[in-house]
Amino acid sequence: MDYIKFAKKYFDKAAKGRASAGRDGKYDKMLKRSLELRALRSRSMRKIGITAEDAEAGPFCFEGYCYDNEQVRQAVGKDGKLRSERYQSTWLYFAKKHIYVYTYVFSTTNTAVVEDTRELLYNNISDFTTHSESVQLVTKKGKNESTQKQFFSFEQPSGKFVCWTQGPMDDSVLQIRRKILEKQNEKKETDSTLTMRVRTTEPQCPFCKEQN
Repeated sequence: MDYIKFAKKYFDKAAKGRASAGRDGKYDKMLKRSLELRALRSRSMRKIGITAEDAEAGPFCFEGYCYDNEQVRQAVGKDGKLRSERYQSTWLYFAKKHIYVYTYVFSTTNTAVVEDTRELLYNNISDFTTHSESVQLVTKKGKNESTQKQFFSFEQPSGKFVCWTQGPMDDSVLQIRRKILEKQNEKKETDSTLTMRVRTTEPQCPFCKEQN
C-alpha cells in the first residue's frame, strides 16, 4: 500500500533529523483517511454484537498514538508534534447491564492489526480514577519533546481497566463516571426492592398461628 511506503519513509527521514512540515501534514491526512476507511464505529458494533438501540449511552471514543513500546517507531515532526507508527482507538458502549468495550490497534508501517472486545459489569467496577502523563522523546538533535496523554481507570475482578486519549479530555469521562454510578445505584435499589418483596411474601408458619 502507498500509505505504508510513505509512513516508513516518514519515520526514516525523521530519524535522520530531516522532518518537514509537508510530510507532517501528509502523514496526518493519511492517518485520518485510514481511520475513515476502517469505519471503526460500525466495526466496533458488529464485533461486539450490538445495535444502536442496545446502547443507552455512547459510543465514547478515546484514541491516540501508542508510545509504550521501545520497538514502536516514533518521530517528532517539524511542527513539534510527537507521532508514532502505532495508533489505538477504543470504543465504549453503555448497555443495560454491561459496558461493552472494543479496542482496535493498527500500524501505519505494516498491515498488523490487533482487536479486543470485552464486557464489564457495572456492579464490579470500583476506584474510578483519572490522571495525566507526559510522554517524552529525545530527538536526533538532542531536543526533548513531549506530549500529554490523559488516562482514566477503574478496578474490576479481572484487574485494572485503563483507557487513554491524546491531548485534553472533554467531559466524556465525567459522563462515563456518572453513568457507572447511576447504573450501580439502580442495581442497589433493585436489590433492595427484591429483598423487601421476599420478606413481605414470606409464608407464615401454621404452627405459630395455632400457638398465638
